[in-house]
Amino acid sequence: MPKNKESFNGTRAYEEETASELTPNFDAPEREEIQEFTGSGTAFGIIGLVLSLLSLFTLPFVLSLIGIAAGFMANRRGARGLGKWAIGVGIISMVGAMLFAPFVG
Repeated sequence: MPKNKESFNGTRAYEEETASELTPNFDAPEREEIQEFTGSGTAFGIIGLVLSLLSLFTLPFVLSLIGIAAGFMANRRGARGLGKWAIGVGIISMVGAMLFAPFVG
């Protein structure tokens, strides 16, 4: 039976010892790993967004595919906003190129 004693406000507080404070948390990544992981995701996101935007003006099939791939990599590495924008703009560029290709030259 656990020991009890009076606390500051007059109620009884139980002193129980558990081992959860002593076991290491293996699921939590280190702080440096989180910053490095997010930084590389941001770089992939910016590259993907730039290539997707550039694909609106030149080489839509090639640059939009590379931009979409970089957007997926950014999304997996933590830069969710940049990755989704790169994917979205790349898809819009690809669909637009497929729709207008029969009418252009």
